[in-house]
Amino acid sequence: MILDPVFAIISPSFYRKVAGQPWWRSALFLAYISALLSLAGAVSLKIHAGPHIDSTFTWLEKSAPPLTFADGKLTSTLTAPLLLRHPEFEQVAIMVDTSRTDPVTYQMLLDAKVSAYLASNAFYMTEPQHPGQMKVYDFSKNGDPKPVTIDAAFYENARQIFTRVLYPTVFVLGFLFLILWNGAWSLIYALVGLLLNGLAEGGLGFATLCSVALYAQTAASFVQALSLVIGFPIPRWPLISLLITGAYIWLAIKKIGEPAQPAPAV
Repeated sequence: MILDPVFAIISPSFYRKVAGQPWWRSALFLAYISALLSLAGAVSLKIHAGPHIDSTFTWLEKSAPPLTFADGKLTSTLTAPLLLRHPEFEQVAIMVDTSRTDPVTYQMLLDAKVSAYLASNAFYMTEPQHPGQMKVYDFSKNGDPKPVTIDAAFYENARQIFTRVLYPTVFVLGFLFLILWNGAWSLIYALVGLLLNGLAEGGLGFATLCSVALYAQTAASFVQALSLVIGFPIPRWPLISLLITGAYIWLAIKKIGEPAQPAPAV
């Protein structure tokens, strides 16, 4: 099972075994290949997004003023509004004004060229998907009198918790998604296999073609996973993936239909 992805890529003869194996082994392979691809996705996220996540928390640690939250409001030592703009992503900008209790309007965010506004009693944030609208988080709904200090130590602790939770969560969600995704595409490619099977006069049933289609996606899946890890998108990938998988299905059908080679005489 461990080397099945390798054999599915390099050995057309391997599909003879696939055609004759029980359904549960194909189900195990579906789970196995989904886990490998989900792991590649989590690694890709760590490589490409991880540094930006770390730099964002570092930026907050160094730039954000110490804040205290208690009784549904924020307080600080600020005597005037403070603009915080992300050094890497200029569109991410926050105005901090803990002396303000009056409502903030969307126009004020536009005039200040910020994406969010942090007041004493609320947090305002624009919605890129809905121009002209913003979300408002009212702090007064949380009236816990116990003060919480939001400072550099708080951001460092938040970074550690966030990264510990993020990547395992991405892996689990990706794993579940890929089981459904690969399973669905196995059914779709099995329909393509019915056409190819008819042309090749392979005589394979739909259930067998589903297993063949599942394994035949391995090469395309690993190419896509590699492109994610190295950060190199492949142009017209859906068409290329279809051609690669279709070619593997065709080769598998032809190889399965070949008469078995007699064992060498001793």
